[in-house]
Amino acid sequence: NKDVIGKPLAQMTAPASTVMNFEIQNNFAADPTNPLENNSGVGLAIGSPLSNQVGNSAKYATGLFPGRNYTATPNPVHNDGSNFIACDGHVKFLKPGRISSGQNPSGPDVVQDETDTTKCPTSPCATGTGAMNNGGGNGSATLTFSLI
Repeated sequence: NKDVIGKPLAQMTAPASTVMNFEIQNNFAADPTNPLENNSGVGLAIGSPLSNQVGNSAKYATGLFPGRNYTATPNPVHNDGSNFIACDGHVKFLKPGRISSGQNPSGPDVVQDETDTTKCPTSPCATGTGAMNNGGGNGSATLTFSLI
């Protein structure tokens, strides 16, 4: 998740609810040792299968996130879910419907809102870490890509 690179836990509102790492498929050009890596998936589920990728082969290993528009459909593995590592270090197996994905909102209690640019400067936007909404109401997301 590009938004958490170089951020200390003390600056995060909800590190146990924020995605740090996630599984992707078919991205062989990425260098995971480079914190400025430009060839890996960055964790924003907008537009193409990964918002920053090499070619069209890299895909989320989890399948489609709720309310997201893809130019290609990822191939889900692991019974239609995947492993997500939160910023506090714990790991959860989740289906995509439990993840809030997109750009950062303006505050920790802003719900996922794809139209209100006052709450989300770059749409579509993920839920704030305090709201945990993936479009299905508060509490419908377990983890979010948002960093507040």
